[in-house]
Amino acid sequence: MPSALSSGSSSMGGSRSSHPLRYPVLSHGGSLVAGHLHRYVSRRVDGSSYSFASQSQARAHAIRTALGEVKLHDLTVTDYFNKVTGMADTLASIGKALDPEEFTSYVLNGLSDN
Repeated sequence: MPSALSSGSSSMGGSRSSHPLRYPVLSHGGSLVAGHLHRYVSRRVDGSSYSFASQSQARAHAIRTALGEVKLHDLTVTDYFNKVTGMADTLASIGKALDPEEFTSYVLNGLSDN
């Protein structure tokens, strides 16, 4: 480590900075910054993954609700099946795949009595 940094003067001839982390970080080999950075990143990652999990659960619930409301009505059978399959694929893409029995149940419940 350059002596100019550990003595409190910069190589540019200026005086010690008033920033509280500038020289303690340099005098401790950067471990203070690494510790602060680790805590900051850990909090952000943990918060982000919780937020993502919450959002994907809400999205899965909304898709399952919409899936239960899909009806054949004026759609062709092919369009109806493609719509239900697309929603099931979306659920699978966010890690909330339907069991084959659930998928069949959704398909059959959306068909008309005719």
